[in-house]
Amino acid sequence: MPSTPGEVGTSALAGRSSGVMASPDYLRKRGRPDSPRDLLQHDCIRRRFPGGTMVTWKFERDGDEVEITPKGRLTLSSAHQELQAALAGSGVAHLFEDYVRDDVEQGRVIELLGDWKQKLPSWYLYYPSRRHTSAAMRVFLEYIRSQRWTPIIK
Repeated sequence: MPSTPGEVGTSALAGRSSGVMASPDYLRKRGRPDSPRDLLQHDCIRRRFPGGTMVTWKFERDGDEVEITPKGRLTLSSAHQELQAALAGSGVAHLFEDYVRDDVEQGRVIELLGDWKQKLPSWYLYYPSRRHTSAAMRVFLEYIRSQRWTPIIK
């Protein structure tokens, strides 16, 4: 858990994972990659941060870490745009699993390289640490802590 000043409380909520996804139509045309390095031969949907930095894709499996700079015709600036492009069959997208959960469950996109994951740090909730926390804040914290934050692939 990250360190915080004495007047702030923290609560770990959940870890997040990202994965690579593509539409069934794209996969029929281009095939499935078998490893992260195979993605260099695919049309990847790239993301650029507002400052201009291109996002690299990081993967981990059994202690083996791989980082690639994806290649592709599309460079976008948001997860929503990337998902829409992937749904349209424009390429392979790298997205948070919880963001694409419904699309995976409905078969609109297919997760690739399921054994290669990037586990990201947990989400944390920061809140004022007071001796007398309000009833509303206590209820909110209890609710957030009681939620099951699970990845889409079990």
